[in-house]
Amino acid sequence: MNISKIQKKNFSLLSIYLIVLLFISTIYYFGNLNSWQNKINDRLYTKSTPTKKIVILAIDSESINKVGAWPWPREVFARAISKIKGSKIIGLDVSLSEPSRLGNSDDSSLINVLKNTSSAVVMPVQLGAREKITDEPLDVFKPYVKLAFTNVNQDIDSIVRSSETKQYNFESFPVVISGTKSENIPQNFYINYSGPKGTFLTIPIIDLLNDKIPESVFKNAIVLIGATANDLHDTFNTPFGLMPGVEVHANTIETILTGNFRQPLSLPFVLIIFAVTNLIALILIDKVRRFTVLIPSLLFLAIVVNVFGIALFSFKILFPTLYVSVGLLATCIIGIIYQFIFESKEKKFIQNTFQYYLMPEVIDELIKHPEKISLGGERKNLTILFSDIAGFTSISERLSPEELTKLMNEYLTAMTDIIMKHGGLVDKYIGDAVMAFWGAPLDNPNQTDDACKAVVEMLEKLEELNIDWGKRNLPPIGIRIGLNRGDVIVGNMGSSKRFNYTIIGDEVNFASRLEGINNFYGTKCTVSENIINNIKSKDFIFRELDVIRVKGKKEPKKIFELITDNFNEKALELFHVGRLEYMDANWANAKEKFNQAVLLGDIPSKTYLDRIEHLEHNPPENWQGIYDFKSK
Repeated sequence: MNISKIQKKNFSLLSIYLIVLLFISTIYYFGNLNSWQNKINDRLYTKSTPTKKIVILAIDSESINKVGAWPWPREVFARAISKIKGSKIIGLDVSLSEPSRLGNSDDSSLINVLKNTSSAVVMPVQLGAREKITDEPLDVFKPYVKLAFTNVNQDIDSIVRSSETKQYNFESFPVVISGTKSENIPQNFYINYSGPKGTFLTIPIIDLLNDKIPESVFKNAIVLIGATANDLHDTFNTPFGLMPGVEVHANTIETILTGNFRQPLSLPFVLIIFAVTNLIALILIDKVRRFTVLIPSLLFLAIVVNVFGIALFSFKILFPTLYVSVGLLATCIIGIIYQFIFESKEKKFIQNTFQYYLMPEVIDELIKHPEKISLGGERKNLTILFSDIAGFTSISERLSPEELTKLMNEYLTAMTDIIMKHGGLVDKYIGDAVMAFWGAPLDNPNQTDDACKAVVEMLEKLEELNIDWGKRNLPPIGIRIGLNRGDVIVGNMGSSKRFNYTIIGDEVNFASRLEGINNFYGTKCTVSENIINNIKSKDFIFRELDVIRVKGKKEPKKIFELITDNFNEKALELFHVGRLEYMDANWANAKEKFNQAVLLGDIPSKTYLDRIEHLEHNPPENWQGIYDFKSK
């Protein structure tokens, strides 16, 4: 390898490294994979025993059954608080924003207890946007309690993983109850959950009311009173599953008091890790020639990264395992592809010999399996394309043989190049028609998407050709395309001396029918329902065109249009609504929508208007919305 090639290779590898590094750093900065990264972190939590004395008095189903329907009288909470002796603080996680339905005397019973209790009591407020309080205790309670917001942070997947210390002028419920100064706590921190629901000591409040709980249980304890009954709808998703809000507060308080805040690794360290791991991967790809050694080496590197992330998690540090893995994967894929391209040798003699006669895929398959050069075939699920020039007869009559030949060669060359570019195999030319298919001889999991990409590019290329032909005083041409997917027989077919790698079957015939059907609807590309069912990309735009029964077949089939031109969304919407009315035989409503769509330039709507005019004069029996084609 000469110096210039080495320099070019090193420059290319450096470019790959920097591009991947920039890519992974950018998506990390903007948090594009945070939802998935959080799910990975969730699985790393392990159950631990709380170190702080936190007692939950649960408003559970048993207590509700015995005390009575919710909401409870204030006197119930007054009795409960009066029975709690020696606690550090009491958090009453219950909304008391409305006057008691039993009157002022009920509110007064709670006020008297709040005045005389030896423990401070914290009540919740709910905050909305722009410092607006959406729920707070009655004013009569405020002089005797501390207020704190109980809003929880839910990620995009509705899981509560973190907590805020302050919002506007309020501190959070856990911060106030913990007694820790908010300035000594991160404004946002990950909750270090101790375990699933029930990890903290939880006592039905009815047991306290019935004097079944000894006073020692509450001595020097933080006591939280809150709902755990499912009917009260105060539960949240957490890394350990559904958990009552009061227990989420308990976990948050435990996190604050122990100082075990889970924090993400700082950005500089993350960038260093990205740089080092991707550099190691690229060096391995460059230096290790044997795949049997390279792949295990890269897998070992990925395992080391993940083990390192798990180890850091045990030290309360959140490591971006997913981002590092994605960076490694991107480096590996791009690097290996580059190495393959850079080091690939010239094509074998047989490839150079037959490159103008057979598709490269067929040549490669024949090199691997020469036994395929024989009659016979196999059944495969393929994507089939038929295209034809609209009005070819009139065009051929206007041109001399030389002009027609040149125009056809230019057209077929352009269309063939596009089909081959997108992985298709051009089966044959039938006059001005082109037949091609995807998915054989080599399997292609993206065959339907590739075929649709080819269709879009074919129609775009045709517009360019028409402009060029116009400058040369040649007539413009239009093409119709049919696209179908289904089981066919594929293989080398012909005589013992002359054969062709081709396909046959009903699905091939239906693809040809779809090409001709375009003329009926004024469309450029009609596709089958099988195409819709197998498409993966969201970039293509389809609309359901009709339900038809082709001549000679009993079963109806849905057909769709692949829209490749600039389209009017309003026209498509009107067409869709019109079809729904049409299917229900609401002719007047259907005509109204189709007429509006026609005014917006929608050609298929005109077909339906003509059809409805006939149906109005010849009302169908047992209408099912199926159109029968009488000819092929």
